[in-house]
Amino acid sequence: MTNQFAAEQLAEKNRTSIANMPLATTQDFVNQCERLNANKPDIISTLISNETCRVDEQMILSSYTQLCGYFPVNDFLIAWEQQGRKGGAEHKVALLNDGKTVRKLGGLITDSNWWEKIQRFELHNQVFSGTPYSFRGYSEVNKVVHYVVDQQFIIGESIVNAPISAIKRYMRANNYRIYLPRKCLGLPKEVSAIHQVFINHFQAIAVWELHANNVLYHQQRDELYFIDPQIKRIYNQSCFESLIELTS
Repeated sequence: MTNQFAAEQLAEKNRTSIANMPLATTQDFVNQCERLNANKPDIISTLISNETCRVDEQMILSSYTQLCGYFPVNDFLIAWEQQGRKGGAEHKVALLNDGKTVRKLGGLITDSNWWEKIQRFELHNQVFSGTPYSFRGYSEVNKVVHYVVDQQFIIGESIVNAPISAIKRYMRANNYRIYLPRKCLGLPKEVSAIHQVFINHFQAIAVWELHANNVLYHQQRDELYFIDPQIKRIYNQSCFESLIELTS
């Protein structure tokens, strides 16, 4: 299987994913993906298998971005520099000129592979539809493939960092049970709260990193805005072995 062939299949898979995401992406990007030939065997299982390493996946994505065109990020990087290099290890963050949109440029710091990253965006949009990601495309920075996503800029006089009590109340109301890693037992309450894991057993979804930097709160409306939590599907029960359920 050539990288070119794999890239064409990846482009088709991403076209389908993009079509299901709020605001989708630029029409030119979608049109370019539409023109790719999709009548070839599926390679998704190959991409997510243990035999596929990140190097192979990066090569496939590089071919894909050459087929579909790189999403331009030069202006974004200038804005990122001018705004004080905001963002953490996961991605670079900058406010766009419209004053309403935050753009994020990142790679695979917190995910095992690109399918896990794409699934995270899709899950976020399903679970936290009030603050959806808008997938813009892929770019290359220093010869490494990066994703580009947009998200609404949440700001206002009544917006503050969310208190953990409001987060727990919201998540429990939406059928999430709260767990803590065993290794965090005995830590001060304000510290252990950062490590809490929220699991919806009905939907097989786990959410974590729901701390102040990732969740905002509208005091007057009693509304939460989830910005950058970690979220993923649960495919087996082994993850529960290191967790203790919290009942309060």
